[in-house]
Order: sequence, then structure tokens, then C-alpha cells
Amino acid sequence: MAYGGGRHALSPERLLFTWNLFQGVPKFYRDAVNLGVLAAHRGDLLKALFFDETAPLKNEAEAWFLKALRGRCYWDRQGTEIDLVALNEGDRTLRLGSCKRNPAKLVADLPAFDAHVARFLAAMPRFAGWKVEGVAVTPRHTDESRRAVQEKGYRAEDLTDLVSGM
Repeated sequence: MAYGGGRHALSPERLLFTWNLFQGVPKFYRDAVNLGVLAAHRGDLLKALFFDETAPLKNEAEAWFLKALRGRCYWDRQGTEIDLVALNEGDRTLRLGSCKRNPAKLVADLPAFDAHVARFLAAMPRFAGWKVEGVAVTPRHTDESRRAVQEKGYRAEDLTDLVSGM
């Protein structure tokens, strides 16, 4: 079934909408792509995924917000919060990221994020000896924020970077 009467470009703002909706759950993205609604109007995307009779996530819709999206990042009682935890077990590489909508606030928060990373690594001894990469993600980096992030030793990625080559 075709939805939306047109397609939207996958702009950083559009990608932020889908991230907020899906919270990185690969199945949700796959279902949206399979239905051809990833770039559809918001209402059409929600209808196709959750509310149509044949919607793949219809049975999950009620519990989804309460259960399915929890635990996609890492936090503890000491205030440690890591927005992105990605593993490459073959290369023993751990990528830890901070995500903020405002690139200036992202840059300003990186020294505090360093402390979050240190607490995470202390709490997770299984990653001792792994290569650790820091990444600072925002919907749209400015030239200034990108430069500042890189000067602090982090990878600067915005939503356009993350989908390039897809």
C-alpha cells in the first residue's frame, strides 16, 4: 500500500523524528523500509506501522512506549549517562557517544561526558584493553562545533554523516 502522497528527503530533522520514534530499534527501521514509509508523512508512517490492520507493530503499540524503548542507552545511579553504546567485538572496539540537539551544548558537555565514559569503563571491566572511540552526535553540526568536537578527541557526526552511503 502506498502512503503519503510524496516522499520527504531524509533531512537531519526527519532523521531526528524517526530516531525519537524508533530509538534505534533495528526492527522498526526495517519495517518502515519494507513498507516504503520511512520518508512518508509522519501520520502515514505511524498509521502504517502501528494502526493499520496489517501493521507489523500493531500488537506492540500499547506496550511500546513503556517497555520496548527503555534501556537503549546506558545510565546508572551515579548519574552516568551514555547515549550511544556500540560494540565491534571482532575488532574489540567500543564506541561511546553523547547526543544533543544543540551542537554548542554538545561541545560544552564533552568534559562532563569524559567523566561519564570513565565511570562506564570502571563499571564494565569486560572492556579493559578495548579501543574506545568517543562520538558526539547532533542533528546538524556547524563547522565550529565539528572542529571543537574533533579538537577534544571525539568523532563529530551529525545525522547526515550517519546516513551517508545508505
